[in-house]
Amino acid sequence: MAAPAAERSLKTGTLLTGTSLVSGDARLLRDVGGVLGDIVDGLHDLAQQFEGLSFALVGGVAVLVHVQGHRVTEDIDSAVLGLKKEARRRLLVVADPGKTRANRDATVVLDNGVPVDILEVSPKPLRPGLGAFREAKAQSVAWAIQTATEMTIDVDPPGKRGPITLPVASQAALVAMKSVSSADPGRGEGGRPTCWMYGGCCPIVRSRRPRCSMS
Repeated sequence: MAAPAAERSLKTGTLLTGTSLVSGDARLLRDVGGVLGDIVDGLHDLAQQFEGLSFALVGGVAVLVHVQGHRVTEDIDSAVLGLKKEARRRLLVVADPGKTRANRDATVVLDNGVPVDILEVSPKPLRPGLGAFREAKAQSVAWAIQTATEMTIDVDPPGKRGPITLPVASQAALVAMKSVSSADPGRGEGGRPTCWMYGGCCPIVRSRRPRCSMS
């Protein structure tokens, strides 16, 4: 269940060391609103259904894994090398059909109510004449997948299914993806960044941009 807006401030950034859970770095996400438990449980479904695919966790949850701070997020964003319809077909096995049909913003909605969006990039070379924006977007998504590292993610209070290890996009790749997205003429105000990552509270990129939102 999604927590009320006033309760959705989430803290993360605790590094787990000396633990048997670790196959790469590990992060403990501190959830004060009850949202991240469902999200981490949903990551189990994502990792299981995407087995054999090249993919990476991106978006708000990936930001939380890297950055200690506060961030409102209720969904999972993933980048996949391959066809979106194949990734969607795999996720439909663990999706809620009714909620998936009703939610036009997400690719699927998992059984536990967590929306999942998929960014796809083709493994084939980019075709000529694609356009500068679409080429940059494809390259940023591909780079996020290629440079992702395995990380173990857990949540406090714990979720139902325990920690999960999966590829997480790097900080640099997340910034690159959002930089490209912010250049889309149809997004934000005058092409300016609309991401929380670009606010003054984020140590990755410093700016004086006031409060903003990330879809």
